[in-house]
Amino acid sequence: MTSADREKEIQIVNKIFKKLKGRGSNPELRGIPFYEAFIHTERGPKILENNSRPGDPEIQNLLPILKDDFVDVCFRILDGNLKRVQFEKRATVVTYMAPPNYGGFKNVFPERVNSSEIGKPVDLSEAYDLTKKYEDNVRIYPGSMELRDDGQTYALGSRTVCAVGIGETIEDAREKSLEGLRAIKGGALWFRTDIASREHIAKSIEHMKKLRNKW
Repeated sequence: MTSADREKEIQIVNKIFKKLKGRGSNPELRGIPFYEAFIHTERGPKILENNSRPGDPEIQNLLPILKDDFVDVCFRILDGNLKRVQFEKRATVVTYMAPPNYGGFKNVFPERVNSSEIGKPVDLSEAYDLTKKYEDNVRIYPGSMELRDDGQTYALGSRTVCAVGIGETIEDAREKSLEGLRAIKGGALWFRTDIASREHIAKSIEHMKKLRNKW
């Protein structure tokens, strides 16, 4: 992404934000009203979708390295005087685990699914124990799960739980994220191992180049 692309994105976002505020009908618009999903083409950035919430999993990458107090940030938003937000200069990688039916995984890779584990409780205890090893550099965030009457947690239909790794490099953060997921047991959950790898990043960059030429 070039600096010109970034400037164009900001122009588009400001235009949408101005539209959301209306012609004086909603001048006190506050909070995180939207995040924009962009695609970059040979004619510049285009919007794929708008969402009226922080992005998931994007927000999981950001909050752990937020230097400002989040509550203070919220109050500054309400007061209308939030000028900037500061983050630590560190890398973060988030990887999700999902149930076998999510994304059609069970149908495409039936040999990778332990059918005897489907519907069984999901144990996060070993993953949480990694905080003793890495302190706050590994974060475990439950997602589509429920606590049942037997006192155990079970996966539902969407993304079940994610692990955020934090490090000085992307590779360091990635390894911590994967270690966090490998410590989670039960539920026949699956996860991608290529997220944020050198190969995955290179493939994404190449894909972006092709999109610019195609669109």
